[in-house]
Amino acid sequence: MLGLGLGIGAGQALPLARYNIGGKAPAVVADYSAGVYGLDGRAVTFGGLFDFARLSAAWKLNALGHWVKALAGEPRRGHHIWQGGKLVPAGLAVCSEVRTNLLLNSDALSTQVVTVAAVEHVLSFTGTGTVTLSGAATDGPLIGAGTGEVNSVRLAFTPSGGSLTLTVSGDVQTAQLEAGPFATDYISTEAAQVSTAAESLQIAPVELARAVGVFGPELNPDPSFATVWNTADGGISAADGKLIFEDVAVNDRSFVVRSPATAGDTILLEVDVDDLTSGALRFAIGGANNYALAAGKYSFLIPATTAASTIGVYADTAPTNAVVSRFSARVVTMPEALTFMMTGTMTRAKEPESSSNAIPLQWESDADNFIDLCVSTAGAHTGKPSFRSKVGGVLTEVLGADDAMALGSEEAFALAFVLDATHIEGFYNGVSTGQTAHGGMAALLAAPMQLFPVGSATIKDLRLWPNALPSAAMVGATS
Repeated sequence: MLGLGLGIGAGQALPLARYNIGGKAPAVVADYSAGVYGLDGRAVTFGGLFDFARLSAAWKLNALGHWVKALAGEPRRGHHIWQGGKLVPAGLAVCSEVRTNLLLNSDALSTQVVTVAAVEHVLSFTGTGTVTLSGAATDGPLIGAGTGEVNSVRLAFTPSGGSLTLTVSGDVQTAQLEAGPFATDYISTEAAQVSTAAESLQIAPVELARAVGVFGPELNPDPSFATVWNTADGGISAADGKLIFEDVAVNDRSFVVRSPATAGDTILLEVDVDDLTSGALRFAIGGANNYALAAGKYSFLIPATTAASTIGVYADTAPTNAVVSRFSARVVTMPEALTFMMTGTMTRAKEPESSSNAIPLQWESDADNFIDLCVSTAGAHTGKPSFRSKVGGVLTEVLGADDAMALGSEEAFALAFVLDATHIEGFYNGVSTGQTAHGGMAALLAAPMQLFPVGSATIKDLRLWPNALPSAAMVGATS
């Protein structure tokens, strides 16, 4: 989403006011189950709000209860789950783990031998048949409960390592054997094992800045390019409010905006390049460089690295017919308060026994400055939510109950996190952690906000406000 192509076409025309809480409109709306996305009060597309990556195909359950393939790089939107005996739209499926279906011809399984490691595995399938294990493990047998994903059965076991024989009798469909403590979404195979890559979902810094950032005044003292600076090499002129590069044969001829920023500032740089036949333009703030190789609308979120960072446009590699019609630079800072809310379902097991068994939210500039939300299974915890803010190495944390989040497959959750200038407060399934004092907000706008960088989940709804919403409203919203 950074760089070329940030211009976003019209998104959904559905009203966004229904996502307000306590009379406050969220700056970010993602209703994955309904396919509605909003940014700062306007409807956008999924790709206009999120960066998504997956290097392989994966599968999702459609409205007819069939597993269908999503190609590499395609988000698994429109995923469904069985809930209350019905197939319901659940939203966007994400999984941070690489998983491999070790079985062959998994749609209709037959007896086969598989090589397994001495780690926890999960066997799952639908149908009315039976799978009996022998060799490296003798757990089970696993007996089918019926056709359709609603009747999926699962068996977790740890083999000794080596050859595992799976003897099949009767009808066994959508069968999966995977190394891991819980079953993930089905991976269809034929004559070879198939792996799905880890999925990455995040909101890019530029979109976060536009949604919740507090903007300072324009740093370009000459938005109309009426005065051209530092053009001793020639070839640069201004006309009709546009900056024109003509016959530029030598690199680094430049238009420089002599309006320094302060070291540590984060600057949103927005440039409209109307034309660029060949070569490149370079946009710089101090030592940070960004490039345009073609016409388009460009946006960059750049940290100022020196006490007097010069902001400018440079002819980097002899650009031909380059025309710039907009060059805007503004300092953007974190808001004084934030409210984050997410709902959906999670699939988790006790293992790995960790304070970060799942991480629904992580917004981190470095190890000493972050906001995150973790689910712990360390020690006696089975699902203890932790809402954390770390500023300049000082950590503040509020905690939920040890068993607040259920273990299992597609377990419903509703989580929210409120930070203001002096307090943080967490919410989980209608329960508040209570408020704890903290020392303000970390500067995070140059970093992406990651969603489930650890964990397997289906996200139904995500919202973000540059305000501290009232406790009572958040208890109600997460109930």
